[in-house]
Amino acid sequence: MTQRRLARELKIPVVPGTEEPVSSPAEAVPAVLKLGLPVVVRPVASNLHCSRLINKEKDIEYQVRMCQAEVRAHNATEQVYLERYLPRTRPVDVLVIFSQPVAEWEVGFYHREQDLLVFSPANLSGNLRSRLYRWSRLLAEQLQFQGVLVVRFLIDEDNTPYFLQLSGELSPWHPLAEIITGMDIVAGQLKVAAGENAGIVPADQGIRALAAGIRAEDPGADFEPSTGIVSELLLPGGPHLRVESYIYPGYEILGEYDLLLVNLFSWGADLETAVRRLLRGFAELNFGSIRTNIELLSTVLHHPHFGQPGRSIFF
Repeated sequence: MTQRRLARELKIPVVPGTEEPVSSPAEAVPAVLKLGLPVVVRPVASNLHCSRLINKEKDIEYQVRMCQAEVRAHNATEQVYLERYLPRTRPVDVLVIFSQPVAEWEVGFYHREQDLLVFSPANLSGNLRSRLYRWSRLLAEQLQFQGVLVVRFLIDEDNTPYFLQLSGELSPWHPLAEIITGMDIVAGQLKVAAGENAGIVPADQGIRALAAGIRAEDPGADFEPSTGIVSELLLPGGPHLRVESYIYPGYEILGEYDLLLVNLFSWGADLETAVRRLLRGFAELNFGSIRTNIELLSTVLHHPHFGQPGRSIFF
């Protein structure tokens, strides 16, 4: 809520929604009717992914209570807020380092509130990219933020941008920015902490980078967690591939924790080359008996709409 208020004060468009937190289903009903269905219920605690979609008036109480129950499970405040649901939007993140936007990436495919395929740079016109960068710089300067900031926008089917949220955490997709700029973002943070220049480098628009989040999910069981021991492990190698993972042979995957196994990155002169190299990396991966979402990701990568301007893939 604080982020939304700040964006409005800076004249940055935000997704239409409630200006104050909602504490109960009774408070939510008039707010939903004012916004107009469908709406999304989100926790005030911005670090939680417990959103709920309300399509019908009769579902308001149930969905608000379910969102609050999920929030309680994380020991956070039960307060939620409501936003108008914008269908077919493209999430675009702008990476800001010490108040200077350096790169951006676009979520090309997400599944069950998880970003799974992400590419950089995003499909943006020069004018739209300039606006997003200017707004991101304004937010960082207003916050006097010294570090790495990720600002997320939603781009609708008419290419209208809306501020969604910002995060001071180092994004798992930050290697995309490192690939297209050649800089080491973590090393840059340490340099600034030591009073040195971060050595910020502008993004090279001649490079296309791609990332995939590979999760321990069983596609044959409605993507339920695929648990057990990683009896075998083979990670891909070779040029134009980067692997970020904590998995090791003998690691036990438990359904109660994050199911992410690997973030795999590829790059090339164009998106088609990056896709081909990522698929090569998929073919080399082996987690033994653990099932993954690689088949789903491969299907999306072969979809003719993937990575095309103004198009997102929804499953």
